[in-house]
Amino acid sequence: MSHLLERMAFKSTANRSHLRVTREMSYTADILKTHLPEAVEILADVVLNTNYKNHEVKHELRKMFTQLKGVTSNPNAMLLEVMHKAGYKGALGNPLFWDPTTNSLSGNIASQFVARNYSAPRIVVAAAGCEHKELLAVAEPLFGHLPPVEPTPAPESVYTGGEYRQAMGGAAHVALGFELEGGWRNIPSATAMTVLVTLLGGGGSFSPGGPGKGMYSRLYTRVLNRYHWVQNCTAFHSVQNDTGLVGISAVTEGAYAGDLVEVMVTELKAVAAKGAISDVELARAKKATISSVLIALENKAIVAEDIGRQILTYDKRMPTDDFVAAVEKVTAADLAALAAKLLKTPVTVAALGDVSKVPEYSTIAKAFQ
Repeated sequence: MSHLLERMAFKSTANRSHLRVTREMSYTADILKTHLPEAVEILADVVLNTNYKNHEVKHELRKMFTQLKGVTSNPNAMLLEVMHKAGYKGALGNPLFWDPTTNSLSGNIASQFVARNYSAPRIVVAAAGCEHKELLAVAEPLFGHLPPVEPTPAPESVYTGGEYRQAMGGAAHVALGFELEGGWRNIPSATAMTVLVTLLGGGGSFSPGGPGKGMYSRLYTRVLNRYHWVQNCTAFHSVQNDTGLVGISAVTEGAYAGDLVEVMVTELKAVAAKGAISDVELARAKKATISSVLIALENKAIVAEDIGRQILTYDKRMPTDDFVAAVEKVTAADLAALAAKLLKTPVTVAALGDVSKVPEYSTIAKAFQ
């Protein structure tokens, strides 16, 4: 196998949809084009014919438990996890991280999971660097026998907003989020959201790579360059097929937590004000959005993953030119309208670390009314 595959990898990424919690699991291989049939056969064998042995599953669980101890003690790594727990009722509020105290896994359970979820409507075979007919000729005999049975949907989820706070050591980590209704499937809103998050930007108080790098976004110029006590202030999005969270996360010493929340509220409301976005920052944000996408698509592995994700979400792959054209059409009024719509949804607040000075949820919610 070593002479055939340049790289073979498995990746699992969270994709919480509005009606159910899903995980996108991708099995990938980097190969010479001439080895396409052998590579697809190996991937099909790994995906469909793996024998999950109990002792191997237990070995992996021990490794996972060690990794999770590091994650769950890291406020930055936990912010999005607790944001979903606080903001959603139903499936989207369920944890993505395995909790060894509430359940156990075995080879039999893993096999049942594969049989239940690896059905034809939920698998996409995608490739970059070959013709579609070439891939189809190889993949159809290997995957064509899969049952075309849709799995039973999980219980419905509803966005409610809410709060999660936990006292931990170190600085205060705070996030404020709002619902993006429609998620990725609401293409106009999703496009404007992508530009909005780029426009807000942000990052750490130290910019690696020399002075000026990445310091033109709104959160850099209006927050990080103005308040010495802000260690990090970054716009974020966690978007799924039909819903998503959009907002700002930030870090400061506990004594400044109240001031930090006030600054975050001010910046979120400012971007929603009519006429508050200049032509210069709008043009910069649109160009940065387009640039980041085009640069990413220089990588064939990312192209293949992009094809698979879009087929699962839209049942087709949208041309890159269409995305670029949609971004070019976004106006400052579009961004302000989207921001205003976001802020009308109930706020979700996550506070981890030194939370003693973080205002009460009712106080934060009232600031957006």
